[in-house]
Amino acid sequence: MPLAIMAAAVTTIVTPGAGAVSDAATQPPTFVDVTPLIVMKVNGVRSAVVDYDLPLAQDAAGLPLPVLCDPPPGSDFPLGDSDVDCTATDDEGAQTNASFVVRVLDDVAPPPPTDVIVRGDPASIKLTWRLPLSPDIAGTEIVRFPGAFVVFRGPGTAYTDTDVKAGGSYRYRVASYDWADNHAKAVDVHTTAARAKLVEPQEWARLTRPPLLAWAHVSGADYYNVQLWTNGPGAPRKLLSIWPTSTRLQLASRWAFGGKSYTLAPGRYRWYVWPGLGAQKQGQYGDLMGSRIFVVVPSAQTPTAGPISTSTTSR
Repeated sequence: MPLAIMAAAVTTIVTPGAGAVSDAATQPPTFVDVTPLIVMKVNGVRSAVVDYDLPLAQDAAGLPLPVLCDPPPGSDFPLGDSDVDCTATDDEGAQTNASFVVRVLDDVAPPPPTDVIVRGDPASIKLTWRLPLSPDIAGTEIVRFPGAFVVFRGPGTAYTDTDVKAGGSYRYRVASYDWADNHAKAVDVHTTAARAKLVEPQEWARLTRPPLLAWAHVSGADYYNVQLWTNGPGAPRKLLSIWPTSTRLQLASRWAFGGKSYTLAPGRYRWYVWPGLGAQKQGQYGDLMGSRIFVVVPSAQTPTAGPISTSTTSR
């Protein structure tokens, strides 16, 4: 009997998408729409806590993956730009990385210095100033002209410039700066490296509090007559006449004169000094030593320090 040989038919079944699944298993995970820049606006601080949202990552099949970032959300970031590096890992151990920048931005100028006083003599020029009580102030910078030299930068409220030429005229630009090196509007003052009959405050000094009036000693003077007058609109009006025996007089914020009470309110004032000779009741005076104007201005309001806003930026 002939041997029957039967051939079995072999059929190959191809499942649609199988190749794609195989390829997907070799594809690393990906990040989706990573924001390249996160900006936190602040004022008056050296650093800020930024609680940013983690970027999104997915595996090759489109399923979400956990993301780890360094520094993590809620970290304290210093002023300026900081890089944040993020990693996502899928079930196969494949990793992908992404990065973005957190920018802590302070673009708000600090409050300016006030009550800038300058006084000169042949060997030096001394400056003093006041700084508002603000956390936004890191220090003061003083630029001297001619030459535009930075002669002082740092903390403090006084500086003596000894690099001057006797008789020379100088201008100083005094400005506060903050931790981000924003500069306030500068205050310019002028003086000469020489002795003056009236010492301080300088002409047109802008002050927020009653000034110290100072003048040079006059040989033979037994006392001095100091007068304070209004210098605003309308006729000048005498507000004070006093006879100190020293060469300094600290004005008060309130005083009485001629049966009336006065307040050193914002406005313009002119002061005069005469040397008194002999007994005061004799009313004998030498030549007028001089007069100067100063201006009383309101104190500026100090802004609040801390975060202002957060924004994201795409390149």
